Amino acid sequence: MRRSIGWACAGLALVVAGGCTKKGGAGGDALKLVPKETGVLVSINLDKLRGSKPWERLTKLRDSEPSTKQKYDDLVKGLGFDPLADGKMVTVAVPLDTSKAKEDFAMVFESNKAVDEKKFVAYATETAKKEGGGELQTEVYGGKTLYGNSKKEDSWLVFLSDKTIVVAGKDSAKKVVDLSAGKGEGADKNAELVALVGRTDKAAGMWAAGMIPPEKRSQMAPGASISGGAASVDLSAGLSFRAEADTASADQAKKLAETANEQIAQAKANPMLAMMGFAGPVEATKVSAEGKSIKVECKLDQTKFDELMTKVEGMAKMMGGGMGRMGGGAPHGGMAPGGGMPPGGGFGAMPKEEPAGGGQMKLKLNTDMNKK
Repeated sequence: MRRSIGWACAGLALVVAGGCTKKGGAGGDALKLVPKETGVLVSINLDKLRGSKPWERLTKLRDSEPSTKQKYDDLVKGLGFDPLADGKMVTVAVPLDTSKAKEDFAMVFESNKAVDEKKFVAYATETAKKEGGGELQTEVYGGKTLYGNSKKEDSWLVFLSDKTIVVAGKDSAKKVVDLSAGKGEGADKNAELVALVGRTDKAAGMWAAGMIPPEKRSQMAPGASISGGAASVDLSAGLSFRAEADTASADQAKKLAETANEQIAQAKANPMLAMMGFAGPVEATKVSAEGKSIKVECKLDQTKFDELMTKVEGMAKMMGGGMGRMGGGAPHGGMAPGGGMPPGGGFGAMPKEEPAGGGQMKLKLNTDMNKK
């Protein structure tokens, strides 16, 4: 079913594209630009991803269907810039209190190319009207104009500069405006989050760091309490994935690692996984305990990663999904360069389910993979 792009044109671009506003990349300066209450921080560096094999596959699949390519070309013409070609980096911040995620999230986009604010907003407004969206709402704050949708009041857009755009809840948007002007305290004053970010590989194309709310820590993994963690994904040469999570004790970390390795052993013996082409990634996954932390690492060379991607694409086509959905509505929580959008509309609408930092971050270590 086709979903409106309307006011979400900005959010659609931002989910796949860029993020912090100052030199140095996401990590240090990005922490200064998002609210101190941030519990989870995600960084996607498009400049690094753009030269990778997965990126090449993405663009080829996008252009494989004339209708999909046309919709994306129309989007680029209307917005006045190409989010995939011109985007630089994205930083997504979600508050520790996940019950406030819809109003307190922030998504900060940085473009390598100057974006015409008036043209961008005019196109988004016109598209929203055509597709039955709400009316444009504006509010001036801190010398910047906040743009909203009367039917999606929990997502607002603001241009901090012609290369830096923010999609956020109204309160968060105002906080980001203040922080960009040197007012208030950003996440760089959040010592626990800063420490977790320091454990990521910021040279990787994607990384994330986050804390778990105290009341949810025991829900993350069986028999353990997870307080937070960090992960990095590098696609520059095959796949390199690294993640670690902190438990309450060295004993908990050891037991979790043992459980995970038992399940990996079971998965290796599962003929279905081999037939589906996932034996390689399972074989390459290593889990260990170091002090109170459990660490996961997976490395695939370019050949093995290409084989995996081919298998995944084939499965997606068999299931009727894949990139063909780009023109007809993105999967839940996804982004569709051809015109789809996350359910609910709005600037970069947040998913209705509990966001990162809550239930979706559970380590499902007690899954019996042989029963799949």
